[in-house]
Amino acid sequence: MKKITFILLVCSLFANVTNNGATVTIGSDVNVYVDGNFTNNGTLTNNGYLEILGLFTGDGTLFNNGTLLFDNTGDLSQDGNINITDIILLVEAVLAISEGGETSDEALLYGDIYPDGQLNIVDIVGLVNISLNN
Repeated sequence: MKKITFILLVCSLFANVTNNGATVTIGSDVNVYVDGNFTNNGTLTNNGYLEILGLFTGDGTLFNNGTLLFDNTGDLSQDGNINITDIILLVEAVLAISEGGETSDEALLYGDIYPDGQLNIVDIVGLVNISLNN
């Protein structure tokens, strides 16, 4: 219980949380809310409810038997940053679609900034705005 209390305290103090190699377990009766990004470079076992109001990234291990919600919208490169690389990937996806081609499910999942099930110029403008605000 001390670990969860500490995690909740950390989550309430800092917008971004990083697990740098620890083993973290969220119990089935525990709700954790992170108001920012969560980087997992350790082992995370979620048996409860974990909601991340930012990006969920990292090279760690995740065992999810509970509810995990996070928003990686705009991070097409899945590197934890929203920048020019993501804009280029989205432009390439929109161009591929406009030429009659298809795009990856990941591009649609992370690139549909205004979730309407389509990738288009409106999503590119939205991603540019997100990038400029980061």
